[in-house]
Amino acid sequence: MKIQTLSRSAALPYRRAAANQKTASLPTMPPIIKELIRFEDELEMERHSLGFDLGLVMERGSGTRYMPTPPDVIPFAHAGRDGIHYGFLTDFGMTRSLEEAPIVAVAPMSVNSVWLVARSIREFLNVLYSCPELLTRFDGTAESYQLHAITEGDPRQERVRERFRERFNITPVTDPCEYMTRLMEDRRRQVAVPTLNGLGVRSLSDTRDICHTCYTVPEQIDWQLNGPAVQLFFASATPEAKLAFVRDIQSNHLLTDDGLRTFVDGELRTFGFAEVADRLNESYYIPYIEA
Repeated sequence: MKIQTLSRSAALPYRRAAANQKTASLPTMPPIIKELIRFEDELEMERHSLGFDLGLVMERGSGTRYMPTPPDVIPFAHAGRDGIHYGFLTDFGMTRSLEEAPIVAVAPMSVNSVWLVARSIREFLNVLYSCPELLTRFDGTAESYQLHAITEGDPRQERVRERFRERFNITPVTDPCEYMTRLMEDRRRQVAVPTLNGLGVRSLSDTRDICHTCYTVPEQIDWQLNGPAVQLFFASATPEAKLAFVRDIQSNHLLTDDGLRTFVDGELRTFGFAEVADRLNESYYIPYIEA
């Protein structure tokens, strides 16, 4: 077992997650989602399309989950191609209002399958209008986006974009590179434990000095061989380190191992994240049957 110890000397302002509850309550969808669905319906009636003209297709239910979809992400729309979808990052219950939740893009067919795209749903719409390339590709550096600001399309699409701008009071993102740089820097300051997918895990405690001993997740895992080491790690790890482990094994596509997935499911439920466990199982098409 490889471990790494991280010290968090100055935690952010504390907001209690659902760690001590039996289940975490699902936040209510913000009103702007219903407004986007209404706008999509209006366009369809006029033989326009939010999906074709702006690259956004709204979910009408809980949303499809794929193997890379983080279990603390609630999908609300997709791009209409390659399984790319967008969701609210709830930070394992730390974010109680989806209106203020960060937005991530998930691209199941991409090597970099998950990345942060906006601080909130309002800023997401600004990005969608100004630089939709940020929502469908990730090259790892903010500078890679500076050449991908949107160019004028055909008159039909421009009319839809203008209606979208007026309807949702859009503030254009004039410098995608600067926006992405600050977005990534802000996120790094917020997290207590970094993870392979770049999202990290925020602090679940108001204690200002915590050492998080993290498990270095391998590219491959065999539960019969690695299970005892993982169990030993979970016996003493902080909740943040455990959640970072969950993010990392999902990033490395290791949850196809039945033994590992069953263990993680049980651990999530034990320390209060039953709905997170349900969503993780949904990504792998595994229904949870209570004994």
